[in-house]
Amino acid sequence: MCNNIEVSDKYSKNKNIAYEDKIELLKTIKQGLLAQANEMEKQGNKVNEIRIGMCRNDLSYFIEKEQYKIVKDNLFENYRFNRYQGDANNKAFGQAIIYKK
Repeated sequence: MCNNIEVSDKYSKNKNIAYEDKIELLKTIKQGLLAQANEMEKQGNKVNEIRIGMCRNDLSYFIEKEQYKIVKDNLFENYRFNRYQGDANNKAFGQAIIYKK
């Protein structure tokens, strides 16, 4: 699983929203990803890692501050939408490992 976190500019760039609230948002997103992984495993799919692309990731600063491991090699394939190739596997920014078994 690999994508970027996108939140509205009104939220991500709002200086009145506390650091802790943005960390809480990141935790909530992680919780949702874990729930999705659990559902996938119930359907017979094995999920060993969950990663999030860091290029153009609105919460990259908070991911780095929370010290998630960021890898820049052996990147997971990017999710493609129609002809859009995406940038979640950009080697310059890498992928944050959100979950690992």
